[in-house]
Formats: sequence, C-alpha cells, structure tokens
Amino acid sequence: MLDDRAFIFAQINYLAELVEDAEVDFALAFLVDFLVVLAAFLVSLAAFLVDFLVVLAAFLVFLAAFLVDFLVVLAAFLVSLAAFLVDYQEVN
Repeated sequence: MLDDRAFIFAQINYLAELVEDAEVDFALAFLVDFLVVLAAFLVSLAAFLVDFLVVLAAFLVFLAAFLVDFLVVLAAFLVSLAAFLVDYQEVN
C-alpha cells in the first residue's frame, strides 16, 4: 500500500512538473508570438509612414509647381494688362 501511494505521489509530482514546463513553454511561445506580432506591426507602421511621406512629398512638389505656374500666369496677366493700359493711354 505504501509503495502504491509513493508511486501515485511520484506520478502526481511528475505530472505537476510537466504542467509547469508546459506553462513555461506556453509563456515563452506567447512571448515569441507577441514579439513577432509587434515586429510585424512596427514594420507595417514604418511602411505606412514611408508611404505617407512619399505621398506628402509628391503633394508638396505638386503644390510648389502649381504655385510657380500660378505666379507665372499672374505675372503674364499683369504684364499683358500693363501693356494694354500703356497702349490704351497712348491711343487716348
């Protein structure tokens, strides 16, 4: 009877050690999985940031070109208006 109890307690202790090892393995697997997901999120965030900066740079280049074009057209209009007014004054 005592040998049976010792055997049962030995089995219980063995199973408890397996569960503890499994908990450690599960915690380690969870940590690795969390770090992988975090790394993927950070890579995705970096890619989004790069895309955003590229689009922002393209928009700023477009805005600068539009501003230059607007100023050129405005200058041409003002020169044309000045020439018209000078010509109009000479006629009158």
